[in-house]
Order: sequence, then C-alpha cells, then structure tokens
Amino acid sequence: MAAEPLITTYLEMRSRDQLRPKRADARFQVREKRNRDWRFNRDLYFRVGEQWDWIDKRPWTDEQWKEYAAAAELRTFAGYYDDVLAGYYELRPG
Repeated sequence: MAAEPLITTYLEMRSRDQLRPKRADARFQVREKRNRDWRFNRDLYFRVGEQWDWIDKRPWTDEQWKEYAAAAELRTFAGYYDDVLAGYYELRPG
C-alpha cells in the first residue's frame, strides 16, 4: 500500500490590510513562548499533529528537535483557555 502524500499548507498575509481582527472570549489568550524548550515544540507537535496525521517530524531525534527549537527565527505561540493549554502554532519566516 502506498504512503499517503504529505500535504503542507501555508498561510500568507502580504499586507496589513488583509488582517481582520476578531474579538475573542476574554478567557482565551495567546502567549509567545519566549523561554525556549524543545520538548514543548516536540510534545505539542505529537499531541496536536496526531489527529491531523502530521508525519514529517515524527522520526526526528532529540538532537534534531533541539536544533529546530533553538533556531533564532522560530517563534512559538501557545493558546490558553482559562489558563489551560489549548493549542499552539509556530512562525518561521520563509
């Protein structure tokens, strides 16, 4: 049986005029994770990615995760609802 193709989706905003902010529930907050911890990125990748069949980073070693998370251009954000972790996203200039 052939492996499923890997599909990568990117979001792109070319102008600030494209930004359409919405009012969110005050109990929901997004915070940048400024203290770098490669385990945070790895664990959330597996936890969130499991339901979406993310496979590209599954075989990575701890050393690969450490190098990835230490990259100066990587920014990691976590979403919290009532101070409970609800998800995350990463930004890395392309």
